[in-house]
Amino acid sequence: KAGDHIIAARSLYGVTLKLIHRLEQQWNLRVSYVDACDCQAVAAAVTESTRLCLIETISNQ
Repeated sequence: KAGDHIIAARSLYGVTLKLIHRLEQQWNLRVSYVDACDCQAVAAAVTESTRLCLIETISNQ
């Protein structure tokens, strides 16, 4: 829903990034892009409105 927050890995596949950008605009979501290999960065990005943490096991890195 509008205002929800997503944490996403910086190294997502291009198609996944396009989907995130589209949903961000369409549903008025907030997205934080983090280094998925940095557990502290992922934990620091979590807020009360975080609803999804998207990390792909195989990515563009």
